[in-house]
Amino acid sequence: MDDHGRAKPTAPTLYALDTNVLIHDPNALLNFEEHHVAIPMTVLEELDKLKTGKQGVAAECRQAIRLIDKILGSANPEDVEHGVPIQRDKSGPCGFLSILMSKSATPVTWLPEDLNDNRIINQLVELKARRPGLNVVLVTKDINMRLKARACGIDSEDYHTDQLVDDVSLLSQGYHNMDGSFWDRVSKVETRQDHGRTWHRVQLIDNLPAVHVNEFIIDEMGFVGWIKGIKQGELLILDLHQEPLMHQEAWGLRPRDIYQSLALFALLDPDIHLVNLTGAAGSGKTILALAAAIEQTMVRSASATGASLPPAACRGWIRRSAFCPVLKPRRWSPG
Repeated sequence: MDDHGRAKPTAPTLYALDTNVLIHDPNALLNFEEHHVAIPMTVLEELDKLKTGKQGVAAECRQAIRLIDKILGSANPEDVEHGVPIQRDKSGPCGFLSILMSKSATPVTWLPEDLNDNRIINQLVELKARRPGLNVVLVTKDINMRLKARACGIDSEDYHTDQLVDDVSLLSQGYHNMDGSFWDRVSKVETRQDHGRTWHRVQLIDNLPAVHVNEFIIDEMGFVGWIKGIKQGELLILDLHQEPLMHQEAWGLRPRDIYQSLALFALLDPDIHLVNLTGAAGSGKTILALAAAIEQTMVRSASATGASLPPAACRGWIRRSAFCPVLKPRRWSPG
């Protein structure tokens, strides 16, 4: 198995890269080790159209084009078609880079040629027909294109090399659910009040799973605690009450369950400089972070300076968008 959990084939694989992969990571073609990387002609044309301008996308396109040109160098057309060795700085050549072009007088057209995505897939179908023993994989961040490629008999993958963690389940959830009462696991507790907050320094009978500062504890009896210190078997916990958590609001956005409340609470804490939210695409990570950012930079700063805020109608676009689940499969209610 390789670093991404794929079974290593007996022969090198040809990976055809879509435009969005090279925009996402202009150095992507260097990340396929000993395998063959192919850039479809259609992708080169798209990069050429997008390379002008001052936007970030244009800069990424220019960087990708420069790298392709550097690798291909002065190679002749035959070498460009069949593959030019990719030179590595220290380890020498490893893998090949080629430009993929249609070679048939009557190209295979499984899909209509009106879309660039379809042209790329048709080229790969034709390539497999010409070279039946070749492992061909389309690499694209477009999920619909991956589905169409598979329907046409072409293996397809998302581009994951830039992800530091391959299995999201290995990441901390940020909270620990406890069966029964959390206090049944406590052998000793010291409680104090400080500026209206309740703090507990506890020693536990049972060891918790690996816990970290700024993680939350939730039990079935309604207790919610925030771990703020870990020292010599003791936990320093800030006692959070569910009712005020559930009544938080950020720029008109309100949570509907405890998990959304905890995410918003962490985002609104000015002493936490980085909050990591994980979830499927469309799960609400962006709208939640945006609402918290607006709340802290506009609402609170305006309140501190006495400035007037925009009317509530200006916030309607967030309210209308605030339907996404976050952390748990629940829904946000409009403010």
